[in-house]
Amino acid sequence: DEFTEERTIGVDFRIKTVDHNGVTTKLQIWDTQGVERFRTGNTNRYRSAHGVVLVFDLTNKKTFENLNWWIKELQYYWRADGIKILVGNKVDSEEREVSSEQGSEYANNMEMCYFETSAANDDNVADAFSSVFIQLLDQVQGKQTVNVKRAR
Repeated sequence: DEFTEERTIGVDFRIKTVDHNGVTTKLQIWDTQGVERFRTGNTNRYRSAHGVVLVFDLTNKKTFENLNWWIKELQYYWRADGIKILVGNKVDSEEREVSSEQGSEYANNMEMCYFETSAANDDNVADAFSSVFIQLLDQVQGKQTVNVKRAR
């Protein structure tokens, strides 16, 4: 699995086929990014989503603070049984403004798994997406959702 570090402008849409324990599933991945000008109109995109990956920049505290807006948005517009995880990106950077503890505590309070990733180095990105996929698959198969702890 490879993910590129290209910056998203607007909305990026990808389809990825994933195999897990003999089950093949197509994932539709919508990257809507959190820039203010794209906030309006996103509700239709994630209203029918089964999983959400909330990503913030570990080197920019404002992106972490903006999570509260997204959580409220999801609580209002999104399904109650949806799977969501929190991802702190740019773990490879020396200029952190958000600690691992802050990210982990926020995720725990919001009942989400937490991952720290580096899109630049492709570090832990596949694990984060796999976590969502496995939880969704378990949910569809009627199993109890796996609680994946923060991985590094």
